Amino acid sequence: MVNLKICGLMREEDVAYCCACGVDFVGFVVEYPHPVPWNLSVPRARTLMTHLSGKSRSVLVTGGAPQEILRRAAALHPDFLQLHDRETPEETRYLASMLHAQGIGCIKAIPVRPDGTPDAPGFQTAEDMAQCYAQTGADFLLLDARCPSAPTANGAALDAALYRRVCQAAALPVILAGGLTVHNLPNILRQTGAHHIDILSGAEYTPGVKNHEAIFQLRHLAG
Repeated sequence: MVNLKICGLMREEDVAYCCACGVDFVGFVVEYPHPVPWNLSVPRARTLMTHLSGKSRSVLVTGGAPQEILRRAAALHPDFLQLHDRETPEETRYLASMLHAQGIGCIKAIPVRPDGTPDAPGFQTAEDMAQCYAQTGADFLLLDARCPSAPTANGAALDAALYRRVCQAAALPVILAGGLTVHNLPNILRQTGAHHIDILSGAEYTPGVKNHEAIFQLRHLAG
């Protein structure tokens, strides 16, 4: 069984469909500090989250100043908050502790460039970065082909060997993201052994308009 996260929800009907299909995690991009087409205001995200049902859990995807992140968390109280910008290990440790005190889980993205190197200062390899951030109290790491500086870029699927090395270095559950679609998911799952996947543009027609047939197939492929 693979846990499926569908991110970038912007419409009530898409939230309801994800829940009806048994999508494990439903992601809302809220006040993200870089221009992205999926960005929501806190009030709009709150409205969409009222349509969650069943076992689907909410994920608030954001970044920026720690106090602003905590303000959004307090306003929306998601199941998880995904730090998806350039948060330092110290900031991540502080935020994870504060989120846990509110009963909110923490996901920290490990962004990489197309060559597999980390898109963050102070780290030589993605494995080094994962090992460091695994000590911050985060509940999950997320290996993402989209860099914070280019979050709308269509990245190729991550290298399977890189993902396995990051998992080994982290000793934490690692969510696989970037370039996943109905067409390549079976092969990628075989190559990586991933138990957690995150799909954004691979499950939509245009930004914010989800492809229900693709979501249905992805849920079936994930098991």
